[in-house]
Amino acid sequence: MSDCFRILFVDDDADDQYLVQRALEKITYRIELVCLSSANELFTFLEKPTEPVKQLILLDLNLPMISGYEALKKVKQSKQFCSTPCIIYSTSQSSRDIADSYQVGANSFIIKPDTFTETVNILQDLCDYWFGIVTLKGSN
Repeated sequence: MSDCFRILFVDDDADDQYLVQRALEKITYRIELVCLSSANELFTFLEKPTEPVKQLILLDLNLPMISGYEALKKVKQSKQFCSTPCIIYSTSQSSRDIADSYQVGANSFIIKPDTFTETVNILQDLCDYWFGIVTLKGSN
């Protein structure tokens, strides 16, 4: 696979960042993982000019200061990033969190898995779908 893809992973838990980083090393896609610890770091990153690349945002709901839910809302209201896939990746199983996330534009809601193997499988499936099946804006 020659294309490189980018995942912006917004989660303030260093253990979760490490787990996702290690899991991505096991899948069949070349992924540039950008780990961010807060919504403010996400907004700062998105303001920087970067080379066009197929990317998605993997977003935890429980973030310091600005919640993942509020970050999602802001991204989806942005002209520049409203079509960037935003996947909620959370420990929450609350039907309200799930419904609210979809209401403001989440493209998917994934409950964080319990094992490393499940993490690898979920990330492989996620990349297969978003980078292998779907045609993302700016891909043609």
